[in-house]
Amino acid sequence: MSDLDSPVVVTATIRVKPESADAVELALTNTVKRVQREPGNLRYDVHRMTGKLGVFVIIETWSNAQSLKSHGEGDVLRELLEQISNDMISPLEILQMSPVG
Repeated sequence: MSDLDSPVVVTATIRVKPESADAVELALTNTVKRVQREPGNLRYDVHRMTGKLGVFVIIETWSNAQSLKSHGEGDVLRELLEQISNDMISPLEILQMSPVG
């Protein structure tokens, strides 16, 4: 299996103003089901970082690099980022990983 056909695991960390945390959490929660219906999505879970108000980590798994690319260029992500961009205190941090073994 080539890297292009392998599953891709992503963590996305979003840091927002503490006073915006509840509103951002609602926006993220409202987005989950839409992303989970995107082609190639295998996992999309939103977590609030323990002890760090305003820090969210999204754990994602995509069936391949193309499905991740389509998600990154899609309307759902664009709309979410437009909705929360004024609340973010740093750029979105994306880590992309491939399974080992």
